[in-house]
Amino acid sequence: MNRQWVIRSGCIVTIALLAGCTRPAPPAPPAPPPAVIVPPAPAPAPMPMPVPPNQAAPNLIIPITDTAGRRLTPNVDLSPQQALWQLRIGLNVAALNCRGPNDQILINNYSAFLRNNRAAIAAAERWVIRDQGTKTGTNGIAARDSLSTRLYNYFAQPPVQQSFCPIATSIAAMAAVEPTANILNFAPARLAELDQPFVDFYAAYSRYQIDYATWAARQPATVTPAYVPASVAPAAPMTGSVTSPPTSSTGGQR
Repeated sequence: MNRQWVIRSGCIVTIALLAGCTRPAPPAPPAPPPAVIVPPAPAPAPMPMPVPPNQAAPNLIIPITDTAGRRLTPNVDLSPQQALWQLRIGLNVAALNCRGPNDQILINNYSAFLRNNRAAIAAAERWVIRDQGTKTGTNGIAARDSLSTRLYNYFAQPPVQQSFCPIATSIAAMAAVEPTANILNFAPARLAELDQPFVDFYAAYSRYQIDYATWAARQPATVTPAYVPASVAPAAPMTGSVTSPPTSSTGGQR
């Protein structure tokens, strides 16, 4: 009996020791934080349809640029004689179309320019006729008239008049007092200045064409753009209304 009790007691002690060596269960991991719901990013505002600068027509054909970035208007790469002839046409358009507080001053300066340089302008026109005749294989008269009409239309483009007229007024004032002996040197630089408002307009119109193409590409397939801007063309776009070359008040010079 005592032996059995001793054995049982030993077992009880052994069980107690084993029970004392058992590690407690690790605590349960903390619950994950609640999922953060990120709201979707708002849809970008739709791009408004671009519009042409200065209320111009939406499908003009504008001159291209060359590899140097120059806009190839009708007023680039000219001889001094043709530059003088085209400067006269540009100032003639300004005298006819530009109206404002200084319009009579502009007209008077243009008339003085014609009067002081009558012989030089006549010689320049003869140069243009010969040059046009060589290019067309004719006597050059009809070609001169056709070029003249295109240039009148060029300088009369309505979207450019607001910026063209102040520059033309300033150039007419300089042309009125420029010594006629220097007029062929004077003409090319002043013609470039007179042409700059058109160059600036074409640059703005080119940006509009790019913006419009971007806008049109974003439209759903079911939406057909109202128009497609015209591709660029080599030179001498004539977008104003056709005007007959006027006669100046100085007798015969147009």
